[in-house]
Amino acid sequence: MSDLRWCRQYPNGQPKPSWFVNCVPFKKIQGPGIPPPPPPPPPPVFFACRYNQLENTGYLIYQLTPGCEGEEYSEFTFSATSLIVNGVEYITSPIVSQTIDVNTVNYVSANNSILSGCTLGVDPTGVTYTNFVNFVNSIFVSFSLNDYSAQLSYVDFDVQVGIFENTRKDSFYIIYPENDTFLLRLRNSALGPGVYIDYTNSGSSSNSLVIPNYWIAFECGYNVTNGQVIE
Repeated sequence: MSDLRWCRQYPNGQPKPSWFVNCVPFKKIQGPGIPPPPPPPPPPVFFACRYNQLENTGYLIYQLTPGCEGEEYSEFTFSATSLIVNGVEYITSPIVSQTIDVNTVNYVSANNSILSGCTLGVDPTGVTYTNFVNFVNSIFVSFSLNDYSAQLSYVDFDVQVGIFENTRKDSFYIIYPENDTFLLRLRNSALGPGVYIDYTNSGSSSNSLVIPNYWIAFECGYNVTNGQVIE
């Protein structure tokens, strides 16, 4: 059959026209030379890299909690100065976080070994904070990078950095599409002017020689299930 027809069911006992033979009732017949529709594309694949947070939870506790040993800083701010995804720069002027102080820091319980109080050795453990990860997510949202997200980790980040063990146990993930490349450049007001840390799909690094590598540990290649890393 060279044309496309709609087949209809003929009542029993009535003669059928010649074109009805081998015709599938109620189906549109595909003529020769018309290729079948292409299969649907496979679902996207995502991976994640894990990094130390820009400021660790223990330091925030010692600095921001009244009566603790620190009190060198009464507040912190984070800022983003560059976000490059697949070669495209998104940030044209710095994006600054909310001020993080004793009133705005948001501590949450975690299954890690970070002290939740001020006295070394006797305080209960298990705490992290959400302000930094919320800030990173707000950057992705502001540029409609819907395939990117940051996820807070609630367990210790035990990774070896050269001959050193990672001493900053709190961490976070950046989830991104397979084969994408990205660079997110962030600053911390406590690190001094001009100091930044880069988070990329292949790790993290800093332009400061003062920051040891085991403060900016990373590990890539985490699998992502339903939009998150399963810890």
